Amino acid sequence: MTRRRRLLCITLLLVPAAARAQGDGPQRMRDSLVAARQAACSDWRAALSRDGAIALLDQRPQSLGCVPGDSVLVRLWSSIGPDTASLIPLMYLSSEVGGAHLLRALLETASDTRRPPHVRLAALAAVVPYLRPHDACLGRVLDTVSTFISTCSINHPSYRAASSIEPLLRDSIWATLTSLGREPGSVGRAAWSLGPSWGAPERWSETQADRCRRSGKAFALALRANIATFLSAEFGELASCSESGPPALVLAWRAAPSDSAVLSRLLRISATVRDARLFQALLQVARDSARPVAVRVAAVDGIAPLLHPALHGYRTARGGDSCSGWGWYSPEAVQEEGAVPMGSASRRAGVTELRRIAAEEVPLAVRRAASAVARCAETLLDRRAPEMW
Repeated sequence: MTRRRRLLCITLLLVPAAARAQGDGPQRMRDSLVAARQAACSDWRAALSRDGAIALLDQRPQSLGCVPGDSVLVRLWSSIGPDTASLIPLMYLSSEVGGAHLLRALLETASDTRRPPHVRLAALAAVVPYLRPHDACLGRVLDTVSTFISTCSINHPSYRAASSIEPLLRDSIWATLTSLGREPGSVGRAAWSLGPSWGAPERWSETQADRCRRSGKAFALALRANIATFLSAEFGELASCSESGPPALVLAWRAAPSDSAVLSRLLRISATVRDARLFQALLQVARDSARPVAVRVAAVDGIAPLLHPALHGYRTARGGDSCSGWGWYSPEAVQEEGAVPMGSASRRAGVTELRRIAAEEVPLAVRRAASAVARCAETLLDRRAPEMW
């Protein structure tokens, strides 16, 4: 081999190695930062277990995004005092972490009359994301604490978990608030302010239940007379009723015309509730050969957020190969369980049903929509842990 060819071979071997070495610098720096963050979070969790609530005064780990486990937070709630310097970060962290075990501890703390009022108020504030996930800020519960830090992000796991906690546990929240609302003083006033509202389950307020029932009957009659009923504000309020809302949505989907404004409105409202009655009605509409193709495709789109909350803005007509309603990122929606919960197994079962539709003799647009939603839902289910919703 000539000298020139040997130099060429050596150059070809060294160039990739040099390029790799040059690119390794930023990667090593990123790895170093990740390792440093993990070490800081680990040290902080150890300090929380060892020193208790005083370790919450160190704001650096929290600024790095360190989050303790729910078992650590449960222990802190059992021993925390009324000092707002540690109480506020504990309340804030509890609102971020979520989890049924932690929620039970918060309810017990709020109900414990031996605890200082500030501690009980903070526990009530941390419960709010489970109770009303659409209430973005929690300040009014702790209005006696001047240094309160509002929790205003619906990306917190406790907000997303509001649609998947056990129905009995949600009943426990309402039962606790009903009991505490009879107490005199600040705790009673705070619990009363969080009590059943127009968006609460109907069984907790006879006035609310009566309004929902009357609204449901009126909607059924008006639906036959005027298409504008679909677009009314009253329809949106009716859909929020846990007992009467899903049947109204079922009627609406069964009568929906091939009108883009109506279908868009139905999709937006339907994405906020998970109810087995609505799910079955959407499957029936998607398979109904007598319905317009646009309505059948919209019904498939309506199934998407019932399978994963990140698909609440997804539309097959504009989705393409992306599984996001915006083409690059899709935040998870906050959903309420209806009176007939779908259950966690229904997500995978829904994917199976859509694949069956995609294999049936249906119009091409319906097949493509069913296939796309099934693919996106399955991808998200494989990638994101259900217990974080």
